[in-house]
Amino acid sequence: MMSIGEPFTLAPDFMPPGFPAAFSADRSLWSVLEAAGVDAPYLARGMRRRPELAAILGASDPHTSLSNLLARCLSVVESLSHPDTPLEAARRSLRQCKEVVHLAIAAADLSGVLSQNATTAALSAFADASVEAALALACHSQNQPIEGLFILAMGKHGAHELNYSSDIDLIALYDPEVFAPNHPRQQQHVVKIVQILTSVLGERTPEGYVFRVDLRLRPDPNSTTAAVSTRFALGYYEAQGQTWERMAFIKARCVAGDRVAAERFLSAMSPFIWRRNLDYWALADIHAIKRQIHAHHRHGALTQAGFDAKLGRGGIREIEFFAQTQQLILGGRPEGQSIGLRAASTRQALEGLVHFGSLKPATAQSLWADYCTLRLIEHRCQLIEDEQTHEVPEDPSARLRIARLSGVSDLATFDRLTAELRRRVHTEYARLFQAEDTLGKPLEGAPKQASFVFTGVEPDPATVSTLRTLGFSAPERIIASVQDWHWGRVRAARTPRGRQILTLLTPHLLVAMSQTGEPDLAFQRFEDFIRELRAGAQALSLFLAQPKIMAETLASLTLAPRMALDLARQPALIDALLTPQFFTPVPKDPPDRVRLNLSEVAAASPDYESMLDRMRRAHREDLLRLNWQTLNGMLDVATAGRSFAELADATVSALMPGVIKAVEAKLGPMPGTCAVLALGSFGGREMHAGSDLDLMLVYDAPEDAQMSGVFFSRLMQRLISAVSAPTGEGKLYAVDMQLRPNGNAGPAAVRLSSYEAYYNREAWTWELMALTRMRPVWGPPDLCARISQIAEHAVTAAAEHPDKIRADIADMRRKLAQHRAAKSIWDFKLTAGGLVDIEFLAQQGQLLSGRGSMMSPNTVHALKELAGHGYFTQDESETLIATHRLLTGLRQVLTICLQDDAFDPAVASKGLFNRLFSVAKTSNLAGLETLLRQNLQTVAAIRAAQICALNGDGNLKAPR
Repeated sequence: MMSIGEPFTLAPDFMPPGFPAAFSADRSLWSVLEAAGVDAPYLARGMRRRPELAAILGASDPHTSLSNLLARCLSVVESLSHPDTPLEAARRSLRQCKEVVHLAIAAADLSGVLSQNATTAALSAFADASVEAALALACHSQNQPIEGLFILAMGKHGAHELNYSSDIDLIALYDPEVFAPNHPRQQQHVVKIVQILTSVLGERTPEGYVFRVDLRLRPDPNSTTAAVSTRFALGYYEAQGQTWERMAFIKARCVAGDRVAAERFLSAMSPFIWRRNLDYWALADIHAIKRQIHAHHRHGALTQAGFDAKLGRGGIREIEFFAQTQQLILGGRPEGQSIGLRAASTRQALEGLVHFGSLKPATAQSLWADYCTLRLIEHRCQLIEDEQTHEVPEDPSARLRIARLSGVSDLATFDRLTAELRRRVHTEYARLFQAEDTLGKPLEGAPKQASFVFTGVEPDPATVSTLRTLGFSAPERIIASVQDWHWGRVRAARTPRGRQILTLLTPHLLVAMSQTGEPDLAFQRFEDFIRELRAGAQALSLFLAQPKIMAETLASLTLAPRMALDLARQPALIDALLTPQFFTPVPKDPPDRVRLNLSEVAAASPDYESMLDRMRRAHREDLLRLNWQTLNGMLDVATAGRSFAELADATVSALMPGVIKAVEAKLGPMPGTCAVLALGSFGGREMHAGSDLDLMLVYDAPEDAQMSGVFFSRLMQRLISAVSAPTGEGKLYAVDMQLRPNGNAGPAAVRLSSYEAYYNREAWTWELMALTRMRPVWGPPDLCARISQIAEHAVTAAAEHPDKIRADIADMRRKLAQHRAAKSIWDFKLTAGGLVDIEFLAQQGQLLSGRGSMMSPNTVHALKELAGHGYFTQDESETLIATHRLLTGLRQVLTICLQDDAFDPAVASKGLFNRLFSVAKTSNLAGLETLLRQNLQTVAAIRAAQICALNGDGNLKAPR
C-alpha cells in the first residue's frame, strides 16, 4: 500500500546562508535589547517601562538569565489560578509578565540564543499558561468548577508555533452532561465565563494587553455564541464541516480546562479530520481558498521588494498549505500507516511526509529552512511596533530596519535572498498544485479553437466539430450523454458538488479519451464506470487534480472492462495510484513488504470484524497494483504469478492470528499446532488475478486431546470464512477444498497422522498429482517440514507402480477432455496442448521419477528439473516451458481485463489486442493465432506420446 521510509528528522532550526543572528550571543540580553531598540521602538518602550530587568538580563550568561526569568514569569502566571486571587490584580500581573516575557524572548531570539523553533515554543508556552490562568480566574469568579469545560488552541498556537503579535485562536467547548448540568441557564452561564476569559486576556490598558483572542474558528460563528456544546459541535462538523475547518483541526489541542472531556471530543472529531479515503475535492477547495487570499491581499511579483511574509506568494502560508493539504489527503489511513502525517507542527508534518515517501528529504530540508527564515522575518516585522503584521514594507528605509534585525546589513543582499527564498517556496507549492493550475489553461491535445459546450437543447455545432476532430464517430450521442450527466442522471452528478466537478472535468476527459486510440470505446467504458460509481465526487475530483492518473485510468478502463467495474464499485481503490510505490516495479519492493504491511493492518485492527474489512481494503490496493503492472507489461509472466501468490501467502499469514484468537475465544486454547497448505496454482506460485485458493489444514495434537478435531475443523472453517465471506468491503478469494484427502467428503482439517496414512496407503493418483504442487504457507517450521517430508515420500513412492500411474493419468485426461471440452484455442487451460496438458506432463514425470529432488510445486521449475535428469528432451522441455509462459501470460492479461473467462477476438478492443500481441511478441492477430496453434500442437504431440492421444488433437483452430 505504501513505502515507508527511514525515520527522518529535520534540524530544530535551520536557515539558508545569509541570515545570521542579528547580534552576538556573547553579549548580555540587555545589551542586545539596547542595540535592537534603535530599529524596534516596541522593544525600546518596553525597556523604559521595565528598567528593573537590566540587572537580570544584563548578566553575562544569557542562557541562565533567560531561563530564570521565563521560569519566574510562568510561576507567577500559574499562581494566578488560586481561587483567592483578585481578578483585577491578576489581569495586571498577566500584562506585566507578557511584556517581560516578550523582552526576554526577543533578546534571546535576536542573538541566536533561542532558535526559531524554540522562540515560537516559548511564546506558545506562555500563551498556554495565560489561557489556563484566565479560565481558572473566570470560573472562580462565577463559583463554577471547571469540569466539562475546555479551551482548544488552534492555528499557530495549537501547533506551538505562536509569533510575537499574533491573535490566539481559541474554541471554547463544554460537555452539557458534565459542565453545570443542573444550571437553569447553562448556555448563558458558560458564555459569561468565556467572556470573562477573553476580557482578562484581551483588555487594553496603558500597560498593554496579554493576547488578542479570536473565537471565530468555532462552529458557525455568525450564528453561535462564544461557547458551544460538544454535542452541537460534533453534529455541525459531521453535517456541514468545511475543508478549511478540517485543516484548522490538524493543529487543535487542549490548552485549558477539562483535559478528559477535550480528549473525548478530539477523538470523536478524528473521522471528520482524517477521512479514510482521499478527498481531492478538498485539495481543490484549499487551493480556491489560497486564490481568495491572493485576491484580497497585495501580491506582487516574486522579485518585488515589499511582500507579505505570511500570505504572499512564496510565503509562510504556502509552506503550511503544502504540508497540510498532503496531511489531509494521506493522514486518513490507519494509524500504523500514517506515522507523522497527523502532526500539528509544520516541522513534524514535513518529517512525516518524508517518512511516508511523498516528499524528498532535500525538499523537506529546503522548505523547512525557508519556513524558519520567513518566520524570522515575520517576527522582525512585529517587533518594530508590536503590530499584527506580516508585511515587509516597500519603503527602503523601513525595509532596512527589518533587514538589520534579520541579521543582514545590506538591503540589496536582503532583497536578493528573500526573492530567492520566495521563488524556491512558490516553485514547490506550484508543483503540488500544478494539476489544478493547468485546468484554466488551453487543453493540451485539443484542437485549436476547441469548443466544449454541453448546454442548450440542440448540440452546439462547434462542439460537434471538436468531438469529430478528436475521433468520436457520433458526437451528438456524446453530447447527449454528457448532458445526462450534468442533469444528475448518474449517481456521481446528483449533488451540486458532483456536477461542478464533472463540468470542469469533461473537456479533459474527452481529450484524454481521444488519446487512447479508441475514443468511442473509451467513452463507452467510462460511461459504464460513471454509471456504477458510488462515490463520484471523490474519484472525479482526483482526476481533476491528477490528469496523469485520469489518463492512466481511462486507458486501463478502455483495455479492461472488469477493472472498470471494480474501480466504479470501489472508487477508493483509485487512491492507491497515489501511493509512492504504485508505479514502482514490484521486484524493487523491500523484502517482505506485502507480508509486513498486511500483518500490521491486521494487528492494528481493534476487533475481528474490523480486521476483515481492513484486510480487504489493503488487499484490494495491492491487487490493483499487481493487476495494473501486469496489464501494462511491468511484470513478466513468472514474476506476476509469483507476486499474486505472495499476496495470497501474506493474506493467509496475516489472517491466521486473528482467526485463531476468535476460535480460542469460544473453544479455549488451541490443543496443538497446525499448518496451512497451498495447492494448485496457489501452491505452484502460478496465480493470476482471478485465481481461487486451494487450501488444506493439517494439525498435530495429542491423541487424547479432547475436541482437537472439532477445534481445528472450526479453525479451518473460520479461515475459509475470513478469506471468502463477503463483508461490506467485499471478499478476498474464493476457496477450494476439493484437493484435501477425500475431497469435499473429507474433514475440514486433517490430523497429521491421518494425513500421513492417507497419502501413504489410500490416496488416488489424482491426489498424488495434486500433492506435487503442495507447499506450506503458514505454520511452525518443524510441522511444515514434517508435512513436506510426508508429501515427498508419498510422491516418490508412486514410482513403484508406474503402469498404474500412467493408466490413471491417461484415463483422467480422456475423461476431462470428454466432460470439459475446450470451446476454442482461447481456452488456454483446457484446450488440447494447453495448461492442463503441460501440468499433467510435469506431474506424471514427478510421480514416475522416484526422486524427491524432482518434486517442485512450480510447473516450470519441475519441467526444468525433469529435463535435467533426461525425462524430457531439451526440445521438449523448451517447448513446454515456452508454451506454459505464453499461455499463462495471455491468461493473466485476459483475467484482468474480462468480466468472464470467454474471450472473443471478434469483439475485443484494439488496446487489448495490442497487449496480447506484446505478451506473445507478435504484431497481429494472424501471427498470434499461428503462434498459438504451433505451440499447442507441439505440446499435444508430446502429451499424445507420453500420456494419451485425444480426439481433438487435430482440430486446433481459432474460431471464425
